[in-house]
Amino acid sequence: MSGNTVMPPEVDLWVKRKVPGVEFIADAPWPRRSSSRVWRVHLRTHSVYVKVSRNALRYQREVYAYRHAAAALGAGRAPRLLDTDPRLGVIMTSALPGSRVLGLKLRTGQERTVHSLAGGLLRRWHELERPHPAARARAIADVDEKVEAAAAHVPKITHLLSDRHRSGIERAGQVLRLLAPYLPLGFRHGDFQARNWQWDGAARALGLFDFEESGSGIAVEDFVWLAADTWPSQPHLQTACQAGYGRDFSADEARALDAYSVLAALDDLQWAHRNNDGAEIARAVTILERVSARLL
Repeated sequence: MSGNTVMPPEVDLWVKRKVPGVEFIADAPWPRRSSSRVWRVHLRTHSVYVKVSRNALRYQREVYAYRHAAAALGAGRAPRLLDTDPRLGVIMTSALPGSRVLGLKLRTGQERTVHSLAGGLLRRWHELERPHPAARARAIADVDEKVEAAAAHVPKITHLLSDRHRSGIERAGQVLRLLAPYLPLGFRHGDFQARNWQWDGAARALGLFDFEESGSGIAVEDFVWLAADTWPSQPHLQTACQAGYGRDFSADEARALDAYSVLAALDDLQWAHRNNDGAEIARAVTILERVSARLL
């Protein structure tokens, strides 16, 4: 066993019953998620991933998503669901070929290709299922929850916020509450960014993974971290991604995306403050400053 988080004994036993020939198990969570429990299980001929969901809702979302991913995205564009255990909250999936996009050194043309493919995959994912009758009410409730969570963050990090930031945060909530009844809905990925994309350069194929936040909601929110952190300095990647997606944002969607970016940056800022991450604090403040100016 290697890594920082030891696989729970009952999960270890379950894995070894399901996949004989385990050679070693490596801790493999995303570093920013201290509560994430993911391991790469190395077998004699291949590897699989094992994840213990953080709660029952995330487990249900991810299992549902993986069961429909091949039909929605195409074969090989998402890990295959190999096994599950609802009692343990465990999900076992195949390993995609290639490497996580975040941190890869890609040429400009390759980056454009990756972002275009990502946009195309997201469009197909958004169309996985038709919004059900309760989807709009749920989307409005989700906006209310995010706005209230943002308001709760402000007193904890008030020393990091300028008057403009506070005004931008307030305005973001107003914008989202105003637009939530009208914005297009889709089946969101929930954490659509390069850390959850897998690029197979040899096959020129892109895959998506990590679906624990997936579900029906306001479609444009899926672009929030690209819009907040990637596109401002690399507008050609926005062009590529939206070309792959197949349409531009409406004026209301663009406005909502700015508002979502403010709330996402605020959430990132409170995390960075709590974890004494100076670089992340600076990044989040920069996003808040830039996007608040557009909203006001």
